[in-house]
Amino acid sequence: MINIKEIADAVALEFRIPDIRVRKRSQENVNARMTYSYILRQLGCSYKEIGMSIGKDHSTIIYENPEIGVPL
Repeated sequence: MINIKEIADAVALEFRIPDIRVRKRSQENVNARMTYSYILRQLGCSYKEIGMSIGKDHSTIIYENPEIGVPL
């Protein structure tokens, strides 16, 4: 079972921000949200689940992270 809260806390800690759900658009916050979205997507979470966990619409997650669907 994926613990989304633990992942959010770990990403926030790594990027030295107080919370992944902060609405600020600073580069640190944006990069943290993109990394968080990428990790959750790799773990099989839907765009809707990711968006709900950070207070954004699923289409925002898709738009902000076009490279999520591209294989490495």
